[in-house]
Amino acid sequence: MRRRYPVSRKSQTVTGTRSRRVYVCWAVGLGLLLTAGLICWGVVLPFRQIRDIVQRCYDDPNGYGTYDFEVGVAEMGGEREAAWALGLYLRAPKNWAPHRHVAVWMLGSCGSRTVPLCVRLLTDEDLHVRDQAACALQQVADERATEALLVALRDGHASLRQNSLAALARTGDRRAVEPMMAALSDPEHMVRNSACYAVSRTGDPRAFALLVKMLEDPSEFVRSTAAECLGDLGNPRSFDSLKAVLSDPHWEVRSSAARALGRACGTRAVDPLLVVLADRDKRVRAATAWALGTTGDRRAVTPLLTALDDKESYVRMAIVDALGSLGDPRAINAIQEARSDEDEEVRKSVEVALDSIRAAQKGKSE
Repeated sequence: MRRRYPVSRKSQTVTGTRSRRVYVCWAVGLGLLLTAGLICWGVVLPFRQIRDIVQRCYDDPNGYGTYDFEVGVAEMGGEREAAWALGLYLRAPKNWAPHRHVAVWMLGSCGSRTVPLCVRLLTDEDLHVRDQAACALQQVADERATEALLVALRDGHASLRQNSLAALARTGDRRAVEPMMAALSDPEHMVRNSACYAVSRTGDPRAFALLVKMLEDPSEFVRSTAAECLGDLGNPRSFDSLKAVLSDPHWEVRSSAARALGRACGTRAVDPLLVVLADRDKRVRAATAWALGTTGDRRAVTPLLTALDDKESYVRMAIVDALGSLGDPRAINAIQEARSDEDEEVRKSVEVALDSIRAAQKGKSE
């Protein structure tokens, strides 16, 4: 029989204390591992995922502005998750997140929840980031950004002023009307160009007179935009001003004026447009043909048929489209002859135009 030796209470206490310490250490270690795993799953993995998406967008050969970010949003699990991941990317050190301006542009696809972040980024030290923040706010179109965008209109860089105007026009906030009108006198033509679009969308009765005045701007780009905006307003009072611009030395201005006349002045625009149908520039002739089609006036049918032998396929296609829009059966034979046109796009337009004319005739018979 083995002899048992008594164990003191002190030794039992020491042994129990050591065991508890071991258990505590193990628990702490497991907790730290679990925490690290959660951080990896909740932060590191989303960051790597959004970094890959941003890089893929940046590397798009057509430019990151053409990248379909909806695919990336779906990969992240939705707009909310994508917005959170983009915010994480933008808070990371710059050497970890080298394409911050691309990530900012992507914020616009994540809904209004990104407005506070975009507003903060309007004051970023990087001009590219500020520019893309304004572009993102343009997509979101939220009035909460109005104050910050109005401040950005005073920025020394024309590109930010231009993008801020576009964003303000989308918000529809009446507080922005006066600043947008003031931007029509900006020293940079690109800002005045954006201001024309913005002012035309205010619904303010003063917009018409201001845009007519901008037809005299020294920049052909601004004059062209002003003409397009007058067409969008659809005010017949613009007839004389747009007719005068049809003789502008720049083809782009003449094209815009022709399209605007067709949209704003209807049948009254036919006579001046028929003159421009023989313009020296093919782009002006094509725009004029399209404009004649929008007037709905069948007086344009015969001149358009005469012009159908234009040497430029781009113009012939526009003429066929216009004849289809007018819906006059007198054009059927000539359009059918265009089925043998050497250009495939013209031949495609022929079938569409014939269907339109037949539909118009069927509607009348009923």
